[in-house]
Amino acid sequence: MRVKPRGTTQGSGSTEIESSICRAVVIAAPDLDGRMYGKDTASVAVQDVRERLQGGLVPFKIRTSDGAESPVPHREFVFLTSKRVVVATGEGFVNVLDPLHIVSIEEAKPLPA
Repeated sequence: MRVKPRGTTQGSGSTEIESSICRAVVIAAPDLDGRMYGKDTASVAVQDVRERLQGGLVPFKIRTSDGAESPVPHREFVFLTSKRVVVATGEGFVNVLDPLHIVSIEEAKPLPA
């Protein structure tokens, strides 16, 4: 199998994959919101969480592919790396999330005091 990058145009690029069986071209193109999907979807989910933490924070929940929800009542409950999203719980535990499994981010009601 041979993999070679192809030329890029305005930030989007493609990769040509060729083997003895088939030949395919994988194209990374911007989605409707202008972000590049197809290259590194994990960093896109991390960026979505990072954007939620900017400015005045509205509490939100992160839902993962297994249906679990991680509430984020305050920005101090989240730690972000390029490959993981770590969410602290009110009980003092942490949930380490793989960004590839984050399926939605939605507003949540504040936790009771």
